[in-house]
This record gives sequence, structure tokens and C-alpha cells, in this order.
Amino acid sequence: MPKRRPKGDIKLRFSRGKEPLRFSDLRELYLQAYAWKGLPAEMQRKRLHEMQEKFLLLKGLFDRLNAGEQVNVVAASQGIPPGTLGRWWHGRHLPKIISPNYIHSSVDQRLKHLSEAGLKNPKIGYVLGVRMTGHLSSYVNKRGSVTILSSVKSGSVERELRNAQKEVFAYHMKSRNRKMDRFTAAEDKASSVQVASFLNKATLFGSHIPHKFLKEKEARKQFAMALVDSNAFPFQRKKPGRKTQTGGIRFKTKNRELKDYLSKILSEFGIKNNPRGGPILSRKGKWSEFKKDTLYLRGKVYEVFIPKTSLGKFRKEIGFRDPRKAKVLDSMISQS
Repeated sequence: MPKRRPKGDIKLRFSRGKEPLRFSDLRELYLQAYAWKGLPAEMQRKRLHEMQEKFLLLKGLFDRLNAGEQVNVVAASQGIPPGTLGRWWHGRHLPKIISPNYIHSSVDQRLKHLSEAGLKNPKIGYVLGVRMTGHLSSYVNKRGSVTILSSVKSGSVERELRNAQKEVFAYHMKSRNRKMDRFTAAEDKASSVQVASFLNKATLFGSHIPHKFLKEKEARKQFAMALVDSNAFPFQRKKPGRKTQTGGIRFKTKNRELKDYLSKILSEFGIKNNPRGGPILSRKGKWSEFKKDTLYLRGKVYEVFIPKTSLGKFRKEIGFRDPRKAKVLDSMISQS
């Protein structure tokens, strides 16, 4: 016959008057601690099912102990050492899968450490900037392990990114080159649940600007550097009927707030720029657009344009790490 599931919440009642552990509390703790891994819903449900099965097993054992059965007898029936069962019953050293202490120690404390490291080092701005452009992502395989993957043009962003994340997180990323249609991409990989969780939580999976880590001017500068390294390109062209070339630097994104924020940072460093695709909105303006369902438009591309007259200032304050972009920028400035 199939097992009958208990109705309502499940409680583990320990000995010596220790507070019971509710499965609902454990479930919420797990979701808060691990949701930022980006695990697929089906995988999370499977994990929660395994947690519930272990929870029910211990509840059955504890019910027998609380009813007066001997620890040795109950432990022998499940092939568990009596000392282990005794510690579980006293609320100590629970199995890792249902241990609140383990969940806290393995995730929360390390995330706290990463946050503190990020707040201290302005280069976190560069790491989070690459994350916001979509060039730094975390993936979960079928076994639930995490891979942090950056895939950017070789010889540009990946070198700066690798140095920045190593300085901030003290974590080594393995690098290799991969041939693409038009260029060679550098793939940097790191298998760290904690770093992946931090990146996802700080930026809400790359969709929200991590203002908490950008309070210092140097961190904002690093953030802008990452954005232009990843998604901005210098260009020049001749228009019909004109002898001189026109051009500048164009940054493109589908994130309207990112466009606005980069424009503000550039202005902060004295770099004139033109945000395109809609005006920079105030809080009141954002709320008004949101109510009209026009704040975020699918397929809409936003742009920040830096004219040729501001290229010298841009090179001095922000610049490019990509040698090819830097060479084009130098050429454009010399022709001005």
C-alpha cells in the first residue's frame, strides 16, 4: 500500500525540551538559501521531495523513541548507529539534507563573506558590469552543480574580468579559447555555487543594477568600463554629400535602466553623451510608464551614443581594454 502523507505541517519533536523543527520552516530556509543558484523548478521539487522523505523517516523514529522504545532497538531496525540516532533525537548533527545549520553554514555565511569582499573592492563593479551585459552567466547541470561561464572576445574583457574576480573573490577561473564565426572567444569557467549565487542575487539574474555595490565612484567607473568593454563599439562612416567622416561610440542594450545608468555615470565623469530610445526617467516617470505598461517593451533596443567631440575625455576617464577598439578610438581622436 502507498504511504499515507501526514496532513498539515510536519514536526520533528526532539528530546530534552528542545524546540521542534517544522518542515515548512526548513523548506523556506532551503528556498531562500538556494533559489539564487538558478536551479530548474523540477530539480528544486525533487530536492524538496528528498528532504521531506528524510524528514518523515526521522519523524517516525522520533515518534517511537518518544513513545518509550529503546534507542538501541529503534536504531537497529534502520541499521543506524545508536549514537547517531541519539544525537539526532537531541537535535544535534542532523543529516545534512535537513540540517538548518548546514544550510546556513554552507551558503549564507559564504554569501555574506562575498558581499563584504565586494563592498570593499571597487573592481566588483567590473565583474557585475559584465554580468549585466549577459557575458557572464551561471548554469546548472543535471546533477545540480554550477558552472560560471564568461564567453567574450579573446584578448579583451576576459583578461580584465579574470583579474577582477580573482582580486575580489580570490577564486581561480579556468580559461580556454573557442573558435566562433567571426572571432575567437575566451571561455572562463568556475564551479562555485557561492560565487554564482552571489552574482545572481546581486543583479537578480542580470536584470537589475546592483546599486548596493556601486556606491563608490571608482566602483561605478569599473561598472561603466565593463559595460563599454562588453557592449560598446567605436565607429566612423561617411554620410552622402559629406567629405568628413562622422562617428563616435555606440553602446546598445535591451535594459532601459542600464542605458539610463550608464548615461549618468558618463556624465559624472564629464563625458557628454546622448541616451537614445527614450528619455531618462525619474522615479515618478518610471511609475507612470509602468502603469501604462510601456516601461519595458519586448524587443526594444536602447542606446547610449558618445560623439566624436567627447572621445578624448572618454579615453582619459574610461577607455577600452580591447586593443582593437582602443586602436580605432586612437585613430578617430587623431583625425579630429
